[in-house]
Amino acid sequence: MASEKIANLLERNKGFNVALAPPFIADVSKRLHTPGGPGGTVIISCSDPRVIPEQYFDFGRGVAAVIRNAGGRASDALRSLAALDAIGNTDTVIIVHHTDCGMTHMPDSGVRKMLKERAPQLSKEIDRMKFGEITNVDESIRQDIALLRASPLISKTLTIVGFNLDILTGQLTEVKLERLPEEFLGIDEGFWKEMEEFAPFWC
Repeated sequence: MASEKIANLLERNKGFNVALAPPFIADVSKRLHTPGGPGGTVIISCSDPRVIPEQYFDFGRGVAAVIRNAGGRASDALRSLAALDAIGNTDTVIIVHHTDCGMTHMPDSGVRKMLKERAPQLSKEIDRMKFGEITNVDESIRQDIALLRASPLISKTLTIVGFNLDILTGQLTEVKLERLPEEFLGIDEGFWKEMEEFAPFWC
C-alpha cells in the first residue's frame, strides 16, 4: 500500500515541470539582509493536509517561508525559525492554528502510550516528552505567540501575530496576546534551560 502511494505521488510529479528559476537563495538572502530591505515572512502552520497555507493565504512561490508541524506549534518550529531568520532576515511571523485540529483530539498521554508500546525501554524519557496537545485553540495560539516573544533565541524586533482558521468557512480570526509573554506562560529563566536540556526531543 505504501509503495502504491509513493508511486502515485511520483506519477503526479511528472506533470510538475516548473523549474525553480532565479533568483537563487543566495540572491534572495542578500536582498532580505539589505538595510531597509523587506525582510522575510514565516508562517507556522499545522501539518493537517486539509489546511494548506498557500491556499488559505492565496500565495505562490517566493512570498513566504512555511513551517508545518502537528498543531502548528511554535516549540517545534524554533529550530527552523532560527535557521530561516539567519537565511532570510525574518521580520514577520504568522502563527495559524485551526478548528478540528488533530491535536485537540489526541492528548500528549495518547502519544506517550503509543510510543511506550513501541519503545518500552525509553518509558522514562517518553514520560518527559511534550507533543503540543491543544485543549483550546485560541489559548494555544496565545501560548505560541508568548513563547516566541519570550524566547531569547528570537529577535525582539519581530512582528508576531496569530490566527485561528475556521475549517468550515476558511476564514481567519486574529487572536491577540494581551499580557506579557512571561506572565502568560508563568515561566522564568529555568524554563529555557529545561528546553535546552530536552532539545533532542523537540528539535
